[in-house]
Amino acid sequence: MRGLDTENQTAVTLTHWIEIQQKEFTRSQWEDLTGVEPRGPESCTDPACPVSMVSWWDALHAANLLSTQEDLDPCYEPSGCTGTLGQDLTCTGVADPEKSVYECEGYRLPTRAEAEYAARAGTWSTFHSGDITEYDDSASCLIDPALEKIAWYCFNSGDRAHVGGELEPNGFGLYDLIGNLGEWCNEEQRFASSPGGENPQGLVGTRAERLTLSPQYSSKPYILRPASLLSGPWSARSPTTGFRLVRTLPD
Repeated sequence: MRGLDTENQTAVTLTHWIEIQQKEFTRSQWEDLTGVEPRGPESCTDPACPVSMVSWWDALHAANLLSTQEDLDPCYEPSGCTGTLGQDLTCTGVADPEKSVYECEGYRLPTRAEAEYAARAGTWSTFHSGDITEYDDSASCLIDPALEKIAWYCFNSGDRAHVGGELEPNGFGLYDLIGNLGEWCNEEQRFASSPGGENPQGLVGTRAERLTLSPQYSSKPYILRPASLLSGPWSARSPTTGFRLVRTLPD
């Protein structure tokens, strides 16, 4: 296995407070908010299961609907949209793609920096529960003691999604930021380390490839590291990808 000591940490300063959903957005929250029957995951159909089969565009529309419901200015203005929410909705872009979402009042997806910060919960180890166990055979699904009590992953998930909150929370009281479903992030994928600094990125951008946090219940331990964000096309829908919303709190 490639040594994890080859990764470089980047210093980031977040100058704002956020509120973040304690658990992944659920099937019942989705249906109550949108009026659309959830499509996935088929392996977890309880109303408290995290909703999946939602694209990045679906997540943006849900964020805007919740903002409007609570009399907050929406964060996103999708353009060129066609299709049906939760089924085949797709758009061509977002107005003001270079405007920072840190400035908006309503609900939104977390930025890359916010997502990793929330997942780490103030820790410096590989996972908030401890460092990863390094095996010579990283291609196989092997047990990792640091993950057993905090994350659904390839070794303990039964290859299915689970109701949020069944395992232990992190130090911020948040569940499943590692494992269970992958979660859409706000910004586009750029295959480089975070630029670091004060409130990095936060721009929606124009590229279709979007970041996702904490891959999924079928992932191997080294893929579940908060430092290992993956990506997918913004119109893609997967049974292993969902979302959770955040909001920048006023000063």
